[in-house]
Amino acid sequence: MIKLKNKKYQEKQKHEAGKHLVIAKLLSLGHSVFNNVVNSIDGIDLVVKVSKRFIPIQIRTSSKPSTNGSYSFWGSKHTTKSKFIICVVKGKDFYIIPKQKVTCSHIQIYTKDWGHSKYMKYRNNWDLLKRGRVR
Repeated sequence: MIKLKNKKYQEKQKHEAGKHLVIAKLLSLGHSVFNNVVNSIDGIDLVVKVSKRFIPIQIRTSSKPSTNGSYSFWGSKHTTKSKFIICVVKGKDFYIIPKQKVTCSHIQIYTKDWGHSKYMKYRNNWDLLKRGRVR
């Protein structure tokens, strides 16, 4: 077995794996996904067509919890063009968060019952893409 020691390469691989999981889920929901038309320009990882609308998406991936059981995603506030940020937790839970609901550069998601996360309502809430905006 080959061990990868280059941390930047490992982070890129983790991001790509999360992106492919999101693409698979979006395709299974019947949406069209455009992956190769963007190259993480302005924080956009892919574009999804929902009904007749094109929605730019940013993907964030985390697989290791911090000591308090939360998952952290950095740099999310600075995405100027994306409409949604999809956070992939451990490759199985997806948090579909409207960009306007992210108020700082750090998203912290608690997955345990004892932790409070304002993002829990976005967990696997793929219908938000159909509505296009959150009140």
